[in-house]
Amino acid sequence: MRLTLAMCLALCAGCATPKAASSAAPAPAEETVQPELRVEEIRAGQGDEAAVGKQVTVNYDGFLADGRRFASSARDGRPLSFTVGKGQVIRGLDEGIVGMKTGGKRRLVIPPRLAYGLPSAIPADATVIYEVELLSVR
Repeated sequence: MRLTLAMCLALCAGCATPKAASSAAPAPAEETVQPELRVEEIRAGQGDEAAVGKQVTVNYDGFLADGRRFASSARDGRPLSFTVGKGQVIRGLDEGIVGMKTGGKRRLVIPPRLAYGLPSAIPADATVIYEVELLSVR
C-alpha cells in the first residue's frame, strides 16, 4: 500500500489531537512551574544600553523576600563589574540588566531557579530581590 501525503497528515493529525478534558487533577509539572523573572523600572536611564557581551558596572542592594538585606555594593563602596551574558553573576541578574541604560535603576524579583538555588549564604530555593543601578556600559 502506498501512503500519500494527505494520508500521512491525517494519521499525524490524529496523534496530535488533545484528549478530552477530564476532571483529574493537573499534572505535577503544571503545579510546580516557578514564576519568571520580574523586572520593575524604578528610574529610566538615558545613557548607553546594557547588552549581551558588554561589560557593565552596577551598584546593587540584595534582599530576601522578607526584606532582609544580604548584600550591598553601594553600602560597601564596591560596585560590581561583569560581562553581561557570560554567567559571571546569577542568571536573573544577567537577564534583568539587558536593555537597561546607564543611570537607570531597576528592581529585579528573581525566582530561585534564576538565583542561587543551592545552599549558600542565601537560603536554598529563596526568591531574591535586587535593586540595581547601572553606572556604566563598555
